[in-house]
Parts: sequence; C-alpha cells; structure tokens
Amino acid sequence: MSISPLPSSSSSVLTTLAPVVCSRVLPRPAFTLCSKAIKGQSYEGWLCAEKLDGVRAMWGRGRFQSRYGLTFRPPPWFTAALDRHLGPDIFLDGELWMGRHTFSEAAGILRRQRCQQGWAKVQYHIYDLASQETAHLPYEERFELLKHLLQPIGVHSVGKSSANLATDSDIAGICEEMVRAGGEGLILRDPQGKYLSDKRNPGIVKVKLHDDSEALVIGHLTYQGRGSDRGISSLVVVDRDRTIFKLGSGLTDEIRRDPPPVGTVIQYKYSEISALTGRPRFPVYLRERVDMSKERFLEEMRRPDLSEGSTCGEDEERG
Repeated sequence: MSISPLPSSSSSVLTTLAPVVCSRVLPRPAFTLCSKAIKGQSYEGWLCAEKLDGVRAMWGRGRFQSRYGLTFRPPPWFTAALDRHLGPDIFLDGELWMGRHTFSEAAGILRRQRCQQGWAKVQYHIYDLASQETAHLPYEERFELLKHLLQPIGVHSVGKSSANLATDSDIAGICEEMVRAGGEGLILRDPQGKYLSDKRNPGIVKVKLHDDSEALVIGHLTYQGRGSDRGISSLVVVDRDRTIFKLGSGLTDEIRRDPPPVGTVIQYKYSEISALTGRPRFPVYLRERVDMSKERFLEEMRRPDLSEGSTCGEDEERG
C-alpha cells in the first residue's frame, strides 16, 4: 500500500492545517445542543420523536445557517413565505432533509449552490422556536407559538414529538423499532424544558444504538498492484483529540473511487474508545459533514494541540 498525502506525525499534520483556523468563518448561530441519555435516569412523560437524518439548520434574518456557521443558499421560492411572514427577531430551529436513506443526496444539493431544481425535494422540518424572547418558555408553549406563527405559511413541515413515554422501558424498544424502519434514533424532549442557547440542554436527549463522532480527512491509503484500479483502501483521519486512525469500513465502491478530499470533515460510528490506544474501536464511515467546515473542526480541537502561539479561540461545546 501507498499513502498520499500524510505527514509523518500528528503534530506536523496540525501544524500544516492550523493556519486556516484564523480564516474568517461566519459566527455560528446559538443552537441548543442535545444531551446523551443517562442510564438510570427516568424520562417518563417526556415527548418522543424520530431523530431525523438530515442537516440541522436555523432560519433567521433571511438565511439558513448550520450549527457550525455555514450558510446554505436555497432558491428564493424556497424561503419566500418565511421572508414574507416572519420578522427579523424570529429564529426557527429545524432540519433540512428529504426523508430516510436520502442524506447523501440532500447533502449534495445543499453543497451545490446552483442546484435550484434539487431544492424541490428538500423539506425544512421545523421543531422549535430559537428566539431569545421565547427561550424561557416551556417547550409545549413554544411549540404552540410556533404553530401559530407558521399557520399562514403552510409550506414547511412542523414536527412535534409524537407521543409521551409511558415508561422508561419503552425507550429501547421504540428506538430499535425506529432503526429497523430506517430511522437514525430518537429525540426525547422534556415538555417543560427551556431553550438553552449554545449549551448542552438536559431537556433534549438523543437516543441512538451506537456512538458517532467527526474526524478530519488528512490522507488516503491506496491499493497497489492488482487492486490499484479500485481506488483507495481507507481514509486516514484525525479526531478532535488529535488521534490519527484509518477508516475503511463503510466506504462504498463509489466513495473509494472518488473519496472525500483531504480537509473534508466526515462522520463515523464506533462501538467504544479503546482504553489501551485511545482510538475508536470498529469505526465505520457514515458520511461527509456538509454543515461543518475544516476551519470550524480545527477550532473545536484542543487549543494546546494546535500550533505554538495560536491566538484563535476554541469552542467549548462539541456536536
């Protein structure tokens, strides 16, 4: 096998990439961040809904922004009703998606600025009000206000959690059923929960059957000899803790022939973190993170691990 390109050590990798951290990135919007379910904690009476496998986006002041400050530019007709009916102080929290098993197609549409026709397949699924004036209200009250605001629009989906959990034992069964049906997992919401901007929210909990995280592509391992026409054998990636590892499972033939370029942020799932090596065990490639730039990923890495004398800030919250 040959590798191209990959610096010889993690420090050289980060020294090479660190300067882009200081390039200008749009300020990220103040999303509330999901917490992970805590074993032994009761969630009886909470609201339960499918965790959508789309791209989270906030609408406000005439634009869609991702959690990491990237701006998506749909055609004017997609946002005309939002522009017409919502004032400058109204912010919506939702998901741009096309349905189950369509993430790659949706991500491609969002990535291509001129893909006007593709946006006809995209839906903005709105599930909360993110305005400062309503953040202190319980979720159920915020949602009633949201429905009132969006009633005249009628062109985007408003999705409330569908059912109350009768018992905590419901969670695992509902999640497994949802995943078998093609869903990603569950979102649990405290009906009395507030909208806590830019911080972990104990009133919004995600439940998934596996852990996942993000990493930055820093190289490609390629086949040699007979397999050289098959493309790459694996990606070489670095995670937020500066751990470098190979990622080959989950790569389709199409991805192997046309892999994510160096500098792309990708998402992967894994079973656990090895106590011996610090690397994720059994990592599997999931997708590119079109909502996250290389610059933002590097900002989220631990500041001492970047180049000496860096004056760039560091995000305290991770996705």
